[in-house]
Amino acid sequence: MKFCTNLKHQLSIGKKNDDDVINYICPQCERIYFVSDKRKKRVKKRFNYMFLTLVVLSIVFFIWQKSDLIQEKFFNVKNEQTTAINTIKTFFDALNNENYYEAYKLTNHAKWNSLDNFKTYLKNWKITEISEFKGKSYYSKYGADTIINVKYSGTVDKSLVNSNRDFDFHLKKYNNDWKIIRLYNPKNPNIDILKKKEVPSSAEDAVRSFLNFLNKKLYIKAHKLTNNPSWGNESKFTSNKGFGCITNVNIYSIKNIEVINDNLEIIYARYFAKDPCNESNTYEFYFYVSNKNDYWKIINAKNEYH
Repeated sequence: MKFCTNLKHQLSIGKKNDDDVINYICPQCERIYFVSDKRKKRVKKRFNYMFLTLVVLSIVFFIWQKSDLIQEKFFNVKNEQTTAINTIKTFFDALNNENYYEAYKLTNHAKWNSLDNFKTYLKNWKITEISEFKGKSYYSKYGADTIINVKYSGTVDKSLVNSNRDFDFHLKKYNNDWKIIRLYNPKNPNIDILKKKEVPSSAEDAVRSFLNFLNKKLYIKAHKLTNNPSWGNESKFTSNKGFGCITNVNIYSIKNIEVINDNLEIIYARYFAKDPCNESNTYEFYFYVSNKNDYWKIINAKNEYH
């Protein structure tokens, strides 16, 4: 016995239309109800298939769009590097031809602030052979948009001795023109140079990164986060009498104590430092951290807060 949906009218079995469907007809409601299990399963299966197809197509479309964006970004980066490399080649050609004015126009180096200074620094440069151009991605404290490492042979001083040279050229884009803003002796980014992701975003982050670098024995990177005259230059800082003998740092607490202004904050840190050359101890310091120049750096450290 079966009833229609309003539970008032009894249903009678109609004729069999196909292998899967038997029609149950309500004479009063004049509606047909498909109750075959096979039919329901088949409809559900078709629906699931259509849904899965839509999901797959959506994923494919998303990946295709992302792929285009990644590919476009990749080609843009490669194109930017190519134009920057062409600037360096033009710079070298001008120096070889002693066309110093044309070479000077391709620079915006702080030390080459006049054509006369430029000639003084580079009058002995001769490039005989370029062996490699290679893009680099470490953080440029000079504000460069791209860094190209150049390996070449030539002369750079009055000795006029031809030898292999290796410089990182830091270039910045001004409108559509690349200019050389700094030459840098290449170093190992894993040890000596801050990567972009390692540049502190806050004063507190600078202190934490400083102590973590000491813990990992990355003393040069730790020094990059300081501008404290009492700690000295890189050589003094990384010596055994400085911070270069610290083998372990355990951080207990770091917190912001005071924001003096937009560019100066005081950060409190309590930590243990193992230093076989000096004294292993638990320390409490108030770090004065400044962001006046390119990123947050420790400029002073005191035992007491005033």
